[in-house]
Amino acid sequence: MLELKNKVDQIVEEGGKEIPFSIKNEAVSALTTLGYNFKVADNVVRNILSENGSISLEELIKKALGSFNR
Repeated sequence: MLELKNKVDQIVEEGGKEIPFSIKNEAVSALTTLGYNFKVADNVVRNILSENGSISLEELIKKALGSFNR
């Protein structure tokens, strides 16, 4: 996976929406560093990005943290 990291710029979801790989990856990494489960963090980040693909990394992390507190 690390070898392919620089070769993949975007991931296309099943619905055809493109997710910026680096933003998704960084957000999930930040959330797991804070102690959240990888799968849960990944799902939350994917859901937020599917709603708003042009969100900044900071806003993405804030929204993800907000969804954990619900």
